[in-house]
Amino acid sequence: MRSGLTRLQAIGALICALSIGGVHRKTGQLCRSSLNTGVVRLKKGRHQVFRLFVPVALMLLTRLPIGDIMQIMQSEAQKAATGRSVVIEMKKLIFGLVAVVGLSTSVLAADLPDYVAPPDSAPVTVYDWSGLYVGGTVGYGWSDVHIQLDGPAASDPDGDGIVAGAYGGYNYAFPNNVVIGVEADIVYTDIDDDAPLFLTAPLENWTSDIEWMASIRARLGYVVADRNLLFVTGGWAWAEFEGKIYNDLAATSFRESYSSTFDGWTVGVGGERAFMNNLIARLEYRYSDFGDEGFALLGTVPFHVDLVVQEIRGGIAFKF
Repeated sequence: MRSGLTRLQAIGALICALSIGGVHRKTGQLCRSSLNTGVVRLKKGRHQVFRLFVPVALMLLTRLPIGDIMQIMQSEAQKAATGRSVVIEMKKLIFGLVAVVGLSTSVLAADLPDYVAPPDSAPVTVYDWSGLYVGGTVGYGWSDVHIQLDGPAASDPDGDGIVAGAYGGYNYAFPNNVVIGVEADIVYTDIDDDAPLFLTAPLENWTSDIEWMASIRARLGYVVADRNLLFVTGGWAWAEFEGKIYNDLAATSFRESYSSTFDGWTVGVGGERAFMNNLIARLEYRYSDFGDEGFALLGTVPFHVDLVVQEIRGGIAFKF
């Protein structure tokens, strides 16, 4: 960097000398008092030409001492006084200026660091939600069980408990961020409870126990921020239900049991996050209405069981 400045200083000083020494063929004498003030006065006949002189500015820009600038200018002025024509000197000045511009540009460019093109930005990858997947799920569920005998007698052995199982399906993603799919699941539960059968007073104890639930559903989702999927789901569902009847409220004197596979519909809403290319976490809410089934108490007294289940599930799936 230092050598570049020295060359630029010398060239700049030479231009100042040429611009002063080559203006007039007869006038080569510099007025020292005017030079010290920064103005050179040149005479030609009756005309007076005042030219703004820039040694001080050049000294500040090039760091060349003012004495060296003045010495070079005086030497060039004496050469101009020997009788060289104005045209020659002006040509010299013009060519000198062109040379200085070219050399200064090359000198400064040589001092600048080599240009390094910025690296290409990494390509943006979009997560592909299409494909098969299987996973495991666990959650908690609440049952709404209503048992109604013919007449006023009824029982409501609503239960709650853990649900756990597996699910799998297939998604297809469209370019507009819409995802459609189909999914099946099965969970085993310990959702159970017991409640007395009421007529005008508690008479006996009835229980409810949901052993498993399964469904086949369609899914419709929308991709948010590439790896996040919001979805709704709905389809057909089944539940295995078993009930028991005890003669006493303490449920120690067993009388009979009944069971059936309920079927109905289920809907849900949830979200998924692809936290790795092949691993997808989810959280969802499900509402399942399994309708009602008819039974007969002791084979003769009819009654109906109405079953609804709500769940909150979490899961992790592997995408192929």
